[in-house]
Amino acid sequence: MATLQALEAKGFQIEYHSHARAILTHDFPDAILELCAALDVLTIPIEEIVAGGGGEAKGTQRLRRSLSHLGWPKTTFTVRKIINGVEREAVSHIVDHCRTFDAGVVALEIEWNNKDPFFDRDLENFKRLHADGAISVGVLVTRGRSLHGPRDRPTHHPCAPCAKRCWTCTGNPRRSGPQAPRAEVHWDTRDTDVPDQR
Repeated sequence: MATLQALEAKGFQIEYHSHARAILTHDFPDAILELCAALDVLTIPIEEIVAGGGGEAKGTQRLRRSLSHLGWPKTTFTVRKIINGVEREAVSHIVDHCRTFDAGVVALEIEWNNKDPFFDRDLENFKRLHADGAISVGVLVTRGRSLHGPRDRPTHHPCAPCAKRCWTCTGNPRRSGPQAPRAEVHWDTRDTDVPDQR
C-alpha cells in the first residue's frame, strides 16, 4: 500500500498550505490512501516529457482514468443566491475530481502544464468552495521541481545556462523578452501567491 512517505521516496514533491495536512491526515485518511494508490502507479516516460504537443498529456489522462476508477468523478458545484424566493445569482464551478467521504468532500485538480489564468482560477475556486462549505480541502497535482531542471532549459538560446525560460524559447512568436509572462506554471512559480493562513 502506497503512503505519502513512499511517494516522497519515489521523488514526489508534497507540500501543504494552511491546515491541509491536519485536515487530510485526521479527517480524510481514506482519501490519502486512494490518492497515493493512484499516484504510485503513475508513470511518465521521458518520451512523453520531451514530445510536448497540444492537448492533455498522456500521464494526465492516465491519472484521470485511475481517479475516476476509484470514484473521483468530475463534479460541477452550483452556488445560488436566493433572496425572498427569487434567485439573484448563480455561479458554477467545475472541479476535475471530487470524492465525498463521511467527513466531507475532497476536491482535486490536475494542472500538469497549465497557464497562469487557469491555475489562479482553480485556486480561487477551491477558496470559494471551501468558504461556501462545499469542500473541506482542495488538492492540486502539478509538476514539481524535479521536472523543471536542466532538461527543461533550451540549449539553442543564450538563456540556456540560466534557471528561467525566456518567452522566446517557449516558441511563442507574439511576445519575447523579460516583460513577457512565463509560458507555464508549476508549484514553485505560484507558492508565493498562496497565503499561508496559519
